[in-house]
Amino acid sequence: MPATYLDADPDARAGSSSTLRSAVPRRRRRASGPRPWLALAAGLLSLGVLGGVAPATATTTMRIAALNPWAVTAMSNTSVGSGAQYESATSTMTAKLLTGTPAVNRDRWSIAVARAKSTDPYVYLTDTGKTPDVVYRIHIPTTIEPTAGTDKAVGVIQPDGYTLWECYKFVKVDSTHYTSTYVNVNDLRADGLQRGSRASGISFFIGLIRTGDLAAKSIPHTIALGVPASMMKSGPVWPARTQDKQVGTNIYTGVIPMGTMFAIPPSVDLTKLGLSPEGLALGHALQDYGGHVLVQSATVSLYVEPNADLAATTRMHDDYTCKLFPRLRRLINNTALNVSGGGTRKLAPVAPLA
Repeated sequence: MPATYLDADPDARAGSSSTLRSAVPRRRRRASGPRPWLALAAGLLSLGVLGGVAPATATTTMRIAALNPWAVTAMSNTSVGSGAQYESATSTMTAKLLTGTPAVNRDRWSIAVARAKSTDPYVYLTDTGKTPDVVYRIHIPTTIEPTAGTDKAVGVIQPDGYTLWECYKFVKVDSTHYTSTYVNVNDLRADGLQRGSRASGISFFIGLIRTGDLAAKSIPHTIALGVPASMMKSGPVWPARTQDKQVGTNIYTGVIPMGTMFAIPPSVDLTKLGLSPEGLALGHALQDYGGHVLVQSATVSLYVEPNADLAATTRMHDDYTCKLFPRLRRLINNTALNVSGGGTRKLAPVAPLA
């Protein structure tokens, strides 16, 4: 069958002689489909019902979606609540997690990020994971390169500053043609939970430690966790929507479902751990916002934007592996209707988007 062509640029579409449709790709279903609570949860979040009680008035400083994404009420921007309950270190899921090898991925297995300008080439991106292939037209900077490893995940933010194209197994064919086996589009002003090019079925920008986070020594959002298939259990839990297809080396044989939340309990005094500034920022993120299992990995991994400062990433890596990882515990009562344990939020809401 011939390929379907879709155009992401309204101005370019108006001048094209081709027959084009809306450039929102269809989601390819993974092993487990959408959960019925998503729509309800999204509606309640938008009304503030699930946000809990904020302890203070949020700052009036505006956020830039391309740098600090997602709505104020998004799960990833919602801090842990006073009702949060934690497993002990010897409880099933936490004990299993702590048998893993912690790591921080930057140059390999992470997500390359590009912010396109209107002057960047307007190229063809083919989703080869659909039948027939679907061809999109988007802006892609010529300098974008995926990180090492087989995932080759690339996120391209369009010139509007909020339209994110997520690509898995991204390949540059030539100067005007690119391919990906799994393409999704997200609006960085939304919550990122409806689609994404990760096995968990949500945006791979959720939990990514950005270059600006490390530079500011502040990570005001949840953290994405990768864990081995040997630790994982089939059947995703919120906020995950899907999981890896259970074939070959992707077969789960453990006890931790995709989407499980871990965090550092409030009883841990981070200031007494001898952390670097970057390690302290990560410690606060894991204590204030927690981390969610969103991808399969050979190690218990965190993900840093590859443009982040290498020395700063190394300091954070050392603190994570030696001082923070052993203090992670499963947060038992995190659900779509009881986000991060519910109750009074540890932190005020994040700033609104500009």
